[in-house]
Amino acid sequence: MNFDDFKRIYQSKIVSEYNNIVPEKPILSICVQTYQHQDFISQCLEGILMQETNFAIEILLGEDNSSDGTRDICIKYAEKYPDKIRLFLHHRENNISVLDRPTGRFNFLYNLFSARGKYIAICEGDDYWTDPLKLQKQVDFLDANPDYVMCGHDAFVFDENGIISNSKLLDNHKRDYSATNLKRGVSILFMTICFRNIIKDIPPHFMKIINADSFLYAYLGQFGNYKYIPEIKSAAYRVHKGGIWSLVDSETQLITRVSSLLWMGNYFKSINQTNLSNYYTTEIIDKLIWTLKDARVKDFLTIFFHLSKVLIYKLSPGIYYKIESLFKKK
Repeated sequence: MNFDDFKRIYQSKIVSEYNNIVPEKPILSICVQTYQHQDFISQCLEGILMQETNFAIEILLGEDNSSDGTRDICIKYAEKYPDKIRLFLHHRENNISVLDRPTGRFNFLYNLFSARGKYIAICEGDDYWTDPLKLQKQVDFLDANPDYVMCGHDAFVFDENGIISNSKLLDNHKRDYSATNLKRGVSILFMTICFRNIIKDIPPHFMKIINADSFLYAYLGQFGNYKYIPEIKSAAYRVHKGGIWSLVDSETQLITRVSSLLWMGNYFKSINQTNLSNYYTTEIIDKLIWTLKDARVKDFLTIFFHLSKVLIYKLSPGIYYKIESLFKKK
């Protein structure tokens, strides 16, 4: 699915781009997706604007028609920095839901397709960067290491009470990953990454997975490795009540993870990578075995399985019967 296909299928109302004089051939594109971030978006944009680089950048600022004043703030920044910010004014009519949950998928993909840089970095509107040399160091690394498709760095997680020192989001974050690791699924905080702009067509499976980062990492793993750069100081990931994923209840998170594994397996099967397809279906079984021990989530998973049984059977009849037997035993 290219940009034209994407707009034809998912765009109900045309997105407008605010007037700007951003260079047409920047080295780096920064994708910023924002919705209901009135209290956070200025800090996010200031962390980007303070970046010290010897190359041109563009900031793709996608504002999803917030009702809290976020759009007004974005317009002020676009007017103040017309040589850096390309502001896209979105409409709620274009919102894409996954598993019956509204997402920022349309906003994100619109930015991704619009990116003109050789490289892409991401910073959601409620996160921010703290190291002014972040982008320079990441671009320098990718320029010098063509076998790496992506790089990232340190971060900290915080909420209204301060830094969360024991956050699970940081587990396995500070390490390198091979291309195989990436394709099998990894945990990397989204606002730390910088990757090569090689995505021209989006597989339809991406529209079924609620965690955009999970699919993106696996997709990029087909083109190279991931490098963790400890020299970059840090960035801030904000956990708050308005976050799409941060505070979702555990049962819903569980179902979305199983759904993501299912669609990832289906994707790799569609491109004839059988080993990876089998890996993801095995992961599905392992997750279901573990979670079926918890009576609190049994009903949720039973519903999910029955809703997804056709897709699971298409992916692997053998896996389907194994999962079915688990529920019968339970």
